[in-house]
Amino acid sequence: MTPEEFAKPFAEVDPRFSPAPIWWWSGEPLEIGRLRWQMDQLRAMGICNVVILNLAPSGPLFGSDADDPPFLSDAWWNLFEQVCDHAREMGMFIWFYDQIGFSGANYQAELVAAHPEFSAQQLRVNSVEGTGELRVESPGGAEPIAAFLIPLDAQDRVTNLKAVGRSACAIATIPSRLSIVYAVRQGYDYFDREACQKLLDTVHRQFEQRVPPTPRHNDRGQLSG
Repeated sequence: MTPEEFAKPFAEVDPRFSPAPIWWWSGEPLEIGRLRWQMDQLRAMGICNVVILNLAPSGPLFGSDADDPPFLSDAWWNLFEQVCDHAREMGMFIWFYDQIGFSGANYQAELVAAHPEFSAQQLRVNSVEGTGELRVESPGGAEPIAAFLIPLDAQDRVTNLKAVGRSACAIATIPSRLSIVYAVRQGYDYFDREACQKLLDTVHRQFEQRVPPTPRHNDRGQLSG
């Protein structure tokens, strides 16, 4: 390799490797003319990637006004498609954020409300320590699974007990810990195939339908111009 060949990638940098700043679509109503102007300013500074992120997609959040238009509304899609068209003309890459992690969209809660079977199960433990008559309970709505008594000075000696209803009881002649293990329905079941497919239908596949892949899309989920 000659010095000129080595230096060429640094002189003519692939735009896919430019910085990718977050482009907040929050705080004020969106307007396509202003969005295009912002893209032009970023492109002039050598920025060829932007990540669109909504701060308050489902209403006021963190002291900010609700996003206008709301995330994934018809008006939002209209702006997004026009932004993709402008990106295509100027050689920019548009990345979308699915609002599943840091977000006020909370699509998982909406899906669980409509499909309770999509809620996850979490294991919890309630314990009490002491001597004499010990009693420990699981909260209402929980499903007791097991209970056990362990002497504090001999934790390798475990006495398995039977939970009666939501509680477990035992008589401890020496300082001991009485525990009850229970399951509660909380969060989203990301280990359930149907639940994950429904979440993908709600967000990710909306992008596939609204902005169909083109030859300039890559295999990392990037929507580009």
